[in-house]
Amino acid sequence: MYDIVFWEMGLQLPFSDFQMVIFWHLRLAPSELHSNGVTFMRGFEIVYNCLKIGAIIPLFFYCFHLQKRKVDGKWRWVALKQGNMKLFKAYLEFVWHFKDKYILVQPFSSRAMLSVFRATPEYDENGAPVLNELGEHVSKLVYKFPFQWTRKHFDNKLGSYIWKEGELGDEDQRASLF
Repeated sequence: MYDIVFWEMGLQLPFSDFQMVIFWHLRLAPSELHSNGVTFMRGFEIVYNCLKIGAIIPLFFYCFHLQKRKVDGKWRWVALKQGNMKLFKAYLEFVWHFKDKYILVQPFSSRAMLSVFRATPEYDENGAPVLNELGEHVSKLVYKFPFQWTRKHFDNKLGSYIWKEGELGDEDQRASLF
């Protein structure tokens, strides 16, 4: 991770459930999201939690849209831009010169591991539950969000990450008025 997201933008570890769901939905490692995107994500979460609305994924992607671009045929960071609502005017411009310091983040304790992994039941190739010698269902740990840069995000069309107003539920539409 770039250190600016911790020191200047207030992101903390472990990531909140909302943040992990955003990374999972986007199929992005946290370091793939441009620093401004982290700021929008954190700001949205704080505001909507204070309003007791809750940080709802469709509402977030109604308020913020993705920008991704290729440079010399290679994909670069994924950025977020504000839609018509402009919730955070202080962050309308991109942050520049943030790539000077990079921090390696690694979970060392079992508590830290459980903050980024979840246990899921394991199934064999036929869909039958895998059982241990005692007949108990075997679980495996899976990532709550991607840890490294992959093409998975870029294989999806941009529209698959955006919600339009008509696609929001009633509660989400009311919340978008704030």
